[in-house]
Amino acid sequence: MPQKKASVSTDSVPESESRILSAIMSMESKLTQHIERSEDRMCKQLELALAKQNSRIDTLAQSLESVVERVSKVETAVQSTSPYNPDTEKIHIELRKLNLIFVGFKETEGETETSLISTIIDFCAQVLEVGKAEIDSAFRIGLAPYSETSSRNIKVRFFSLRQRNAVFNARNKLREKRIYNTVYINEDLPPLTLRRRKVLRDECKKANAAGANTRLLGDKLWIENLAYVVDENEKLVQWKPPNSCSNPTLPQQRKRRLEKPASHVPASAVNKKPNTSHFNFSIDSGLGRTGSSSSASSGASASSASTSSSSSTQNSSS
Repeated sequence: MPQKKASVSTDSVPESESRILSAIMSMESKLTQHIERSEDRMCKQLELALAKQNSRIDTLAQSLESVVERVSKVETAVQSTSPYNPDTEKIHIELRKLNLIFVGFKETEGETETSLISTIIDFCAQVLEVGKAEIDSAFRIGLAPYSETSSRNIKVRFFSLRQRNAVFNARNKLREKRIYNTVYINEDLPPLTLRRRKVLRDECKKANAAGANTRLLGDKLWIENLAYVVDENEKLVQWKPPNSCSNPTLPQQRKRRLEKPASHVPASAVNKKPNTSHFNFSIDSGLGRTGSSSSASSGASASSASTSSSSSTQNSSS
């Protein structure tokens, strides 16, 4: 019996292996077909997604171009009304005329506009000695959060230009108060003016270091009787008057001519009598009329005197 079973098993082994191999091959082919179909389906889906993304990118690019165009228009409009535009710089200076910038006041926790106003009023009264200041508003400049070491500048707006000028002119008293040697009072100027004046201050320091005579007046720097200003590119250029004269030293020349002594004036011009012939009534004609009237009155008095003397002689003879 065992020998028969062994012979049957040995005969059936090749058939089972072939069936297994055929099953494996069929499964492999099915998997391959499934994978290919899946790849095709995924490729198609990716192509569709890419096409959609490309269309969305094109749409975004077009919208971005329109946004850029609108932004450029807005920038152009903003530049026409911006404080950085030289055309509107004078307008912004006029708008900031009543303002002053206080520098060096430490911030306190829970600070309000009312407390700031009272602080500035006390400072003006006690340190600057200008009395009670009439302040419209006061606030810190900048968005920095509160800290123990922060001391943002304070922009103060006064009710009147007279009060503002009184406070600004009294800033020299800060030098006498040593406890306030870190406190400054500045004008509220547009950013363009501040940059220009910074350039002028730097150039003035360089000229002083070189030993030149300098004088800084507003937006002009005088170096050795020549005036300089800052152009649109924030560079120092020589100032030319707006009138027909192209010589910027004309005011100095006029000053020198006015300071010259009068010795160069000829004596003939000094002793020359004024010409009064163009007047309707000359001095001589007035004197002539006065003289004629006086002579007539003297003649009348002489005739009266002669008649009185004749009458007196007649009485004496009788």
